[in-house]
Amino acid sequence: MTMKRLVLNNAFLGEAAEALRAGRQVTVRIDGGSMYPFIRGGRDVVVLLPCPQKEVLQDGCCYFFSWKGQYMVHRFVGTDGAHCLFMGDGNIVRQERVERSEVVGILRYIVRPGGRTIDCLSPSWLRRGRDWYRWRFLRRWLLPLCRILKI
Repeated sequence: MTMKRLVLNNAFLGEAAEALRAGRQVTVRIDGGSMYPFIRGGRDVVVLLPCPQKEVLQDGCCYFFSWKGQYMVHRFVGTDGAHCLFMGDGNIVRQERVERSEVVGILRYIVRPGGRTIDCLSPSWLRRGRDWYRWRFLRRWLLPLCRILKI
């Protein structure tokens, strides 16, 4: 029996954004490698909660937002004037600059294939994310090593 792989298109993620704007929780299987090694594309499921527009974004948290017409989950790394700055954990240099109004959800949990749930607002998870951002100059070497070691 062959298993079909479902790739979520941006229209579906747009519907997820609308559900978040309406105050509902959304659960999505993430695809892509931009958040590796923290989120493993094609395997991990994420639980997103609405992020009210008045809420101040927290360093180290991951948010669901729209950038250049694409929806993604990346880590908040700071501000640049009126823009919010995000960077994927698997990215080496690219940062996204987005308006606060484009941020619609916050990553609450990651559910691994075996059922283990990771609390993405726990102090230890946030600290690891902030450290990973500080070590971004080493990512060129750390990311391939993580893949080799299957971390």
